[in-house]
Amino acid sequence: MSEPVARRVAQGQDEAMGRAAHSLYRSAAQPVMAELGRNLERAAQRPGLALLPP
Repeated sequence: MSEPVARRVAQGQDEAMGRAAHSLYRSAAQPVMAELGRNLERAAQRPGLALLPP
């Protein structure tokens, strides 16, 4: 993400956005999220890996 885009994104980040993101993550169906978490160590084997949610 370029710096100008990052600045625009940062402007939209506030306490309400943080609460919304936290609620979304906590409501994710299990065991899918737990399984994804188990594979995080393997992500380090791929330098530059980026997760881009739709």
